[in-house]
Amino acid sequence: MDLTELEGPRFELAIERLVEGHSFTYDRVGFRLDADGALECAALSTWSIENVTEEAAEADLRRAEHVLAELAARVSFSDVISGRPVRMVLVYDYRNAAAVALCTKTESGLAWSAGEPRLRA
Repeated sequence: MDLTELEGPRFELAIERLVEGHSFTYDRVGFRLDADGALECAALSTWSIENVTEEAAEADLRRAEHVLAELAARVSFSDVISGRPVRMVLVYDYRNAAAVALCTKTESGLAWSAGEPRLRA
């Protein structure tokens, strides 16, 4: 489910569906509750897979954090994610057919997925 605004019945439906195990996307960031209870925020890379640098990945993930903060300012979303760990993942979308995780943000930096490029900026 793709959202374009953070109010109204469509937004509330997206929150209900999130709790039921579905995902939604807002501003190029996908949100879902993982099996371990964490909120997974999947930021779509703004670069093609072969051109993703560490700097580009960090910029895309920072933007996703801002999108998450915008959502978290809404009480209905905040109630659902309160107390949950958040997992920030950068993904590359193959023409809406499949997505691959490139890296995950950790406390010590970026953890790159096996086999993914790690270009230096």
